[in-house]
Amino acid sequence: MKVPREINFRGKSRATGEWLYGDYLRWNSAVTIIPHIKAEDIDIAKVLVIPETVGQYTGVSDRCGQPIYEGDVIEIEVVKEEFEQAVIKFGEYGNKHIGFYVYFLEEKKNEMLRQDLGYWVKKCRVTGDIFSNLEGE
Repeated sequence: MKVPREINFRGKSRATGEWLYGDYLRWNSAVTIIPHIKAEDIDIAKVLVIPETVGQYTGVSDRCGQPIYEGDVIEIEVVKEEFEQAVIKFGEYGNKHIGFYVYFLEEKKNEMLRQDLGYWVKKCRVTGDIFSNLEGE
């Protein structure tokens, strides 16, 4: 029997600014991340998140075992002891490919290097995310 892949999301709490992990739910105009706990234990005010910070789990982890999410900033060892910074994105990239990919911060590298996340996953480590310095935080 094939095990289904893990589909998980994260978003920054409106109330605390802390990361919340769980299922994504859009409810009217509210965006929430519902933790994997019993429904009666959920306080809706504590699960509202900043919509722009929501990112999906890619299904893979970096070389240190850290789960990689859409919006993470990673450092990739492209050749021995030469590192590049990239952001994890989802969508169309390269020659009409669709999925999670790396977008190098030095733009010319996006034309020179492979962008498929699967190629780089064991050569990268998560160093942060693009949301940590949003105004008001």
